[in-house]
Amino acid sequence: MNEICELSKGNRSKTHFFRYFMTRFFVTLFFLIIAVGAFADWNGNSKKKEGDDPGLITTFSFGDRAPMDRYFHIVSALASDSSTMVLKTDSIAQSMFLCNAFPLPICDPVFRFDKDPYDQYYKILLGKTHDNCMDVMYNYSEQTQRVVISHIGYGMGQSFYLKHIGNGRYKIFHSSGKALSIRSSADTAESEVFLVDDINQPEVFWMFIDPSSNEVYQPL
Repeated sequence: MNEICELSKGNRSKTHFFRYFMTRFFVTLFFLIIAVGAFADWNGNSKKKEGDDPGLITTFSFGDRAPMDRYFHIVSALASDSSTMVLKTDSIAQSMFLCNAFPLPICDPVFRFDKDPYDQYYKILLGKTHDNCMDVMYNYSEQTQRVVISHIGYGMGQSFYLKHIGNGRYKIFHSSGKALSIRSSADTAESEVFLVDDINQPEVFWMFIDPSSNEVYQPL
C-alpha cells in the first residue's frame, strides 16, 4: 500500500514538474516573440529614409526629383546651346515650346509637376486650372503611342519621371520607359512630340524655364 502511495506521489510530482516546465517555456517564448517584434520595428524605423519605405504612402519616385509647386515653360534644349542658363521666352521659337505640341486653346501655357504621395510617378499638369495633364494614348490597332492632353485621371498613361543629365537639362520619361522627343519645324509655330527609345540626342533634352526670371531651372 505504501508503495502505491509513493508511486502516486511520484507521478503527481512528475506531472507538476512537466506542467511547470511547459508553463515557463510558453511564457518565455511569448516574451521572446514580443522582444523580437519590438526590435524589428525599432530597427526598421531607424533605417527608414526617404524613398526606402516600401509601404503604400511614399515620397519615393522613379528617376530624379521634379521641382514641385512651381510653374515652368518646358522648352526643348534645341532652343539654345548647352551652357545657356538664362533664356528669354520671347526669343525662343514657338515650335520649341512643349505646349505648342497640343492643339488646344491654352490660357496659361505653363506646366507644373505634381505627385500624389501614394504614387511613384509625376503628373505633368498643363495650365493653372489644374484640370489637364499630359497623357499617353495607345492605339492598339496600329500599336502606336500618342502624347496628348487629357483631363486628370488615373492609370499609367499620365505617369512620368525625370532624369537630370546636367546643367538644367532633363530627359522626360513616360512610365513605359520611353523618352519624350520633339520634332519641330522652322516654318511653323507648332511642334510634335512623341515617345522614343532612350537616346542621348538633343531632341530628348528639355529645359524648365521660370516664366518670371527666364532662368533655366537647375536642381540643387
